[in-house]
Amino acid sequence: MELSPEQHSRFQEIMGQDLKPEGQNLKDTLENMIATPDYQALTPGPEGGRSFAISRIVHQFREQAKHQLLAEDPDVREKVLGLKTKKVEARTGQPYLQ
Repeated sequence: MELSPEQHSRFQEIMGQDLKPEGQNLKDTLENMIATPDYQALTPGPEGGRSFAISRIVHQFREQAKHQLLAEDPDVREKVLGLKTKKVEARTGQPYLQ
């Protein structure tokens, strides 16, 4: 789904600054994880354990940011509902009744 520039900016703001699970934003969470001996023991490289650990954290923040943006922005909610409706109708061949 394509976001407007304003919606994309807000998504980035939520993900990078506003979300603070366990009291830390994304940057602080990553910095603290990278500083741990457990992280340092993981394999380096694009297919290694370090990359996977970072990707997992970023994914968690991204999912939470999506949920927050959906809660904040009625236009985004409408777009998502429209996409889900189209998918259901394409799969079933029947109109989606809410």
